[in-house]
Amino acid sequence: MSRIPFSVRRESEASEDYWVKQLVAVSYWIVAINFMAHIALWFYASSVSESVHFDVSFVERIQLTFWMLTANFSVNWLVNSWRLPLLVKEYLAIILLIFFCACLCLQYRQASVLLASFIAPVLISTLFSNFRLTRQIFLIAQVLMLVSAYMMYGTSRSTFDSWTQVLTASGMLVGACLLARVQILHSRSTYTNYQHIIQNNEQLELELKLDPLTRLYNRKAYQDMLPKIMEDCRASYQLLSLAVLDIDEFKQVNDTYGHAVGDRVLLMISYIIRQAAMDEFYAFRIGGEEFVFVFPEKSVDAASVLCEEILLNIERLSFSEMNNNGVTGSCGIAGMSRHSSSPIELFKVADAALYKAKNSGKNKIVIRRQAT
Repeated sequence: MSRIPFSVRRESEASEDYWVKQLVAVSYWIVAINFMAHIALWFYASSVSESVHFDVSFVERIQLTFWMLTANFSVNWLVNSWRLPLLVKEYLAIILLIFFCACLCLQYRQASVLLASFIAPVLISTLFSNFRLTRQIFLIAQVLMLVSAYMMYGTSRSTFDSWTQVLTASGMLVGACLLARVQILHSRSTYTNYQHIIQNNEQLELELKLDPLTRLYNRKAYQDMLPKIMEDCRASYQLLSLAVLDIDEFKQVNDTYGHAVGDRVLLMISYIIRQAAMDEFYAFRIGGEEFVFVFPEKSVDAASVLCEEILLNIERLSFSEMNNNGVTGSCGIAGMSRHSSSPIELFKVADAALYKAKNSGKNKIVIRRQAT
């Protein structure tokens, strides 16, 4: 009877895809800032009388910046144009940052740059709450950091202090990976708690709509849902029918056999109603032994067929507590007018049809084809 809510998982994937694209977009700023830094250094070198020493030539620096930009364009095209799995997009975005780190190391050739740059992709990977991804990014970053350090310093003994900084950076990278794991576990725990809160809220909302005995929708749900269902049917030019069902002589059942037996009768009848309803119509218990059925996109004749089946199944019931006797039901059905009938008017017409069924012998259906 209840409608299935939107998938939290799908919303989470859409959010992760958004952040992948944001990371790639921010990477353009990294390239731009790096390029402007080189231009500033070039102007500074041109303004001083003494030549300024560069580890690599200015042209080589610009070439590396060009390769960073090319990689950025390529990854941006892949994550936006290709229908790649989300996990592949995540790897592309983080590996792009690792590639940037390697380029920065080759441009500046400072151990401090190694330390500062390679930690960033590991920590940024925690956005996706996937420790396997973070662990693999850590291994890639660790290898590329050591390779970049070897290309910068080689085996020269004069760079012992620099290699000490590199090893320190390697240890810091391990620490960053461990911190990332803690962050991911915390994020997962928070996300799980958030899901539980959502599920509990949905369950609470559903409980507030259900009758505690029969587990059908209650009167409050009927009052809230019927106007919306009627509005939807009118907007799509669809028919709508409403039926009111009442158990015949139910007061006599309670008076003769007790309320416990009466409750059992209601439970069996509500089971029949739930089996018939499924995806065909909405079923409500609006009070005592009175039920309302709302049939979206169905004529009164189609609604009558379903109600007839319910009445036949009710008539077949027998209860040992009632000396193997059973009960019957009467039903009134009305069709919605496309223009004039309100929820109250529609119910009144169906209720009048119900009383006509009761006054003309009970255990039958009376139809009003259109509420006016």
